[in-house]
Amino acid sequence: MDWRSVPVEESAERLRDQTGSGDPGARTTSGLVAYLDGEPAGWCAVEPRTAYARLLRTRVPWTGRTEDKGDYGVWAVTCFVTRSGFRRRGISRALAHAAVDFARSRGAPAPSRAIR
Repeated sequence: MDWRSVPVEESAERLRDQTGSGDPGARTTSGLVAYLDGEPAGWCAVEPRTAYARLLRTRVPWTGRTEDKGDYGVWAVTCFVTRSGFRRRGISRALAHAAVDFARSRGAPAPSRAIR
């Protein structure tokens, strides 16, 4: 979907549905929300790589690689968003660390080195 062609209200509703953010007991999500002082400050998309059909079809990330595209154990972080007014405070870094922990807690193999 081309998010730029969708009205803001519709985009917000689609993201709420996609992320399961309206259901605290949701078993799945497509991302994590970062809060700073009780305010939502950022979001990152993190799911098993197989959830991103477009990523699996795109040639560039696969050039020179022989791994199985359908390996559910490989996770991907595909997007970071930090709200205006919250930038340059380490939100993306905190989300990256949380994404690794989130994926690991759902069975993703641990990365060979930590995010710095």
